Amino acid sequence: MNKESGYRKTIISEYLNNLLHALNAYEGYSDGFRKLNGDFINYLQARWVDLNIEVGDAIRVKFQRDRDYLSHPFLGIVIRLLEGARIHVPQREETLALLKKHTNYPLHNFITFAFNFNRNDKDAPFEILSDDFIKIIFYLTNKKGYPHLENFDSFLEYKLRISGVSIINLVYARRSALVEKNIDKVTEHLSLAAIQSGQDHRKFLGQKYYELATLFKKHNDFAGKLLQKAVDFKNYEALLPLVKYYEEASDDKDDYTAIAFYYLVIAHHLEIPGAGEKLKTYYEKGGVRPPCNKMLSKFFED
Repeated sequence: MNKESGYRKTIISEYLNNLLHALNAYEGYSDGFRKLNGDFINYLQARWVDLNIEVGDAIRVKFQRDRDYLSHPFLGIVIRLLEGARIHVPQREETLALLKKHTNYPLHNFITFAFNFNRNDKDAPFEILSDDFIKIIFYLTNKKGYPHLENFDSFLEYKLRISGVSIINLVYARRSALVEKNIDKVTEHLSLAAIQSGQDHRKFLGQKYYELATLFKKHNDFAGKLLQKAVDFKNYEALLPLVKYYEEASDDKDDYTAIAFYYLVIAHHLEIPGAGEKLKTYYEKGGVRPPCNKMLSKFFED
């Protein structure tokens, strides 16, 4: 085990020990709750410190099936949120109502925060919270209760610095896309992340807009906006998906065939695999004329 890995495990373990103390203190140190809280911390330790999937899964199953574990109003919900599981609306509303009576519960902020991201929106994927930043979110939403953990503060700053991007801004960009479907907010958060990353601004934005668009698994108008943004920032990987979007967006009222054809010609010009074959079908149908060289040259200008 290298020094960096050992440092990471030490500070996260320290945080988990303090979290266990806070949970037990809040619930009065009863034997029943102490066992449940202890197993919950063991789950977190296995899942994000020891990286022992087998142990973590065994504990997770207890919170899903064992009557004693299911009796706890919050811990099972937290584990499901961490795993990216869907929480049905009635259970979510019941949990939020109960949280209003337990505003000082140590995991109050995390549960509320996670519910905002793991919504049941039909276009949202199961896992909005990813392994890459769940530890940081978990810490940030509890930071007020553990201000003395200077080691974890150092780890947090180090994690953000070596990642090259603002993880939190990327999280909010995902939420703005999947839940709020607000292109202005997506742009705001991605722009901040691009500045903090130190990477090429246009390349960074083109890649991130495309990544967000791929989170939508079926035709979606907002995904089309994200694909258009990706192409505007010269991410040519998004060209064929954008062509498909405009094709599927066409109906008796609005025909976007010419726009789809325009981007298909560009994709063919860039020798993107599959563009040539698709272009043949347009010619065979006697479709619209291709864009002139002047239009293509304008597109490729930096």
